[in-house]
Amino acid sequence: MSLRPSRMAWTILSAVGMSPKPT
Repeated sequence: MSLRPSRMAWTILSAVGMSPKPT
């Protein structure tokens, strides 16, 4: 896996982990 997609996924995971809210 490349670091490019990982960075995007990490950002999303970080946001979800910091704010676990059901949209």
